[in-house]
Amino acid sequence: MVWASLDRAKWNIEDIALSLNIFMDNLSRLNISIEKGIKFLHSRQLGYGEFELMKCPDRSMNRVHSSLASSPYITTFILHSVSFIRDRHLVSEMISKSLKFLLDDMEGNGVWRFYPRNNRKVIYQKGTFNKVDMGIVPDLDDTACVSHCLIKNQVYFPDNKELFYKNRTSQGIFQTWLLSEKSLLGERDYIPPYNNVCCGVNANILMYLGDRPETDNASKYINSAIIDNKELEKNTYFPSPFVIYYLVSRAYAEGAVSLEVSLPYLINKTINYLETTPLEPASVIFAIASLLNLDRFTTKYNKFIDLIVEAQAEDGSWPITSFFIDNESNHYGSRELTTSFALEVLSRTALPFDCN
Repeated sequence: MVWASLDRAKWNIEDIALSLNIFMDNLSRLNISIEKGIKFLHSRQLGYGEFELMKCPDRSMNRVHSSLASSPYITTFILHSVSFIRDRHLVSEMISKSLKFLLDDMEGNGVWRFYPRNNRKVIYQKGTFNKVDMGIVPDLDDTACVSHCLIKNQVYFPDNKELFYKNRTSQGIFQTWLLSEKSLLGERDYIPPYNNVCCGVNANILMYLGDRPETDNASKYINSAIIDNKELEKNTYFPSPFVIYYLVSRAYAEGAVSLEVSLPYLINKTINYLETTPLEPASVIFAIASLLNLDRFTTKYNKFIDLIVEAQAEDGSWPITSFFIDNESNHYGSRELTTSFALEVLSRTALPFDCN
């Protein structure tokens, strides 16, 4: 009986040692992937702090048919994602440069628009290329995402919340384009033919403003869209439902607790996708990020972490994917953006690992 106990103890020690070795191998693999991703992002950040963005007429994001675009919008998402990576000098350096870029691009009393000052829209007129001074009118989506970034990093800028409150529909839902500030609209600005309401944009605004009386109807709008399976129908700019789930879960994680009404539905849709659908790396990244935002990630999903790591290119990047579209159905994304989302997931799931 004593020897049997000793044999069992010996087996347990050996099993634990084997599990520990597997655990350390997984952790090492994950850290190597994160390091490669950080170095890729750092090498691709533009000198003034912006990250590259590509525009393509179709969802494939085929580089042959794509052109360079420029916007502070993309940089805000990258900043949010890399904020989960701790104690890395290169990350701190990237954040510092990007914050300066965002602050320098502010207009008026805390307003931002899609095209930054240093790279406004270029048009072809009478045989020559001319830079349009402003390109497109300011919007609440860019303004909310930049504002949230600055506040999170303790960077001062003027209080702009009243601008949001003045730009709601009669039902109290936030519109996209900031048309109320006439002083910011130039003669050569492109003004969209109509203002619109977008579920994803309202989620980003809620992330910034949080729960308050002025955002109640926006929360109800988002909750009903997800509960009634109308998240794509009530969405203008985000072609993937998993991007919308990510935006909603991110807003909740950042303090918009009013969104909890629809979270069981969001979670069920996300898990159902992971368990039943042919997997595509970008959608998996957004799905796992959503579960992390809602504190629903468990070790049973570690196999998807492996899938994400395996999708990383040799240069440390992840493939470009369509993140959002414009009013003309052009698709926007970049390897830098996908890489930042992948790093967000990997840096938040470094522990625990399955040892089976």
